[in-house]
Amino acid sequence: MKIKKSDVAMAVQWIEVQIAREDSFPFDQTNEKAAKKNLKALKDWRKCTSSVQDIREWADEWLTADNKKRFQEAIVAARSYKADSPINLTKDALKCLEQAAEAAELSPSELIIAHFSLPALDSGSTESGE
Repeated sequence: MKIKKSDVAMAVQWIEVQIAREDSFPFDQTNEKAAKKNLKALKDWRKCTSSVQDIREWADEWLTADNKKRFQEAIVAARSYKADSPINLTKDALKCLEQAAEAAELSPSELIIAHFSLPALDSGSTESGE
């Protein structure tokens, strides 16, 4: 699993969101053995520190191949949406943005881009990219 130190906050957030959203994360709880394994994975996550090595080890040990793929894609997407310069938001604005992004299953940056990428706001380009 390729995780950089700069990815830690995003990686922790992604895993926490998956745990909150999916009762079966990181495993499909179709039988008692899978449910016990899932509980062990969640307990190990709670013991995990926010170090790159701990997150890597936890992901390698507990995530299914499909979840590893989704996790890696989320990391790559987050890297591509990192801002060139910091922005300031009030705590209330940030909370609203994060909730809306989570509901839409997007990163906050992706949500902003999706919301404001309307043809009327698109300066001079066409839908075909010209």
